[in-house]
Amino acid sequence: MNRSSAARPGSASRVERGYGCGSVKKMFSRAIRVPILLLVAVLLMLGFEVSTARAEQGGGDLGPRTGLDVSWPQCGRILPAGTAYAIVGVNGGTAANTNPCLADQLAWAFTATTAANPHQPAVQLYINTGNPGDVLELYNVTTWPIDNLDGRGENSYGPADESRRNPYGRCTISTQTVRGLSNDLACSWQYGWNRAVESVDQRLGPAARQAGVSDNAADYRWWLDVETMNSWQHGDADADARNTATLEGMTQFYLAEGASVGIYSTSYQWSQIVGTTVRDVDPSGSAVGRNLIGLPSWLAGAADQQDASTRCTSDAGLTGGPVTMIQYIEDDLDHNYSCL
Repeated sequence: MNRSSAARPGSASRVERGYGCGSVKKMFSRAIRVPILLLVAVLLMLGFEVSTARAEQGGGDLGPRTGLDVSWPQCGRILPAGTAYAIVGVNGGTAANTNPCLADQLAWAFTATTAANPHQPAVQLYINTGNPGDVLELYNVTTWPIDNLDGRGENSYGPADESRRNPYGRCTISTQTVRGLSNDLACSWQYGWNRAVESVDQRLGPAARQAGVSDNAADYRWWLDVETMNSWQHGDADADARNTATLEGMTQFYLAEGASVGIYSTSYQWSQIVGTTVRDVDPSGSAVGRNLIGLPSWLAGAADQQDASTRCTSDAGLTGGPVTMIQYIEDDLDHNYSCL
């Protein structure tokens, strides 16, 4: 999802072919042909610049099915208007940092979207995810939890409100590691919960207030960006379960805040990160992955809009829920086709 973008130069070749010099040569003498051609060249140059600016700013309505997603790679780029909905990346590439132009992109999203699709919130958000539990010592990870406290000072171990309770119990230090960090389900869940808390309090909040838009998490749909390029645990089914627990912690926080949640990934990347933990879970039991069952999916990998439209019905959701969007690239921007 995080790719750099550059504006395309427009349609200069079509303009040049539209104004050949052959007919001018037949009509005018050499004495007056040169200034006429210079005038034509100047007019063409002005017209090209105007058309390029209009194309980049996107004055046209892209239709109710089409949305754009943007994040830190698009910082400084003039983004088009007329998109039915927009998804803005909260992070700057990892779950532990911030998109440096989040405020600007939020302001763009609230002014550039048409809200033409009643099934798609006009402004949505996505966050990077990961679980570095198996490289805590190797990379001196400082964001891994040592207890059940989050950035708000709330304790997830045994609170009366079950929606804010860690289903895997107590996250504690371990005597078997150098810094006492425990790589288990409870701490993996807490890691996800903590990153989600930060995404609202430390990332969305300040940027939204700067942009003059809502800083209430419940006013947005939050997509968990699950990609293999980020840090994940590997090796066996236990590692897959810990990865899943992190996504559960994130999901549980947003749901507790009153927000809606979905999963962005591909079927391949999803299977590499969570294995079969979600597919095999009994929704009525207490197994790992329970709160991910039935979440909507936003899938990547379509070649173009037509392919995206086809995949709306041919591709299955990642967790048994509906496929609501398919992503494709057009004009060096991530476009999305709504399946709804």
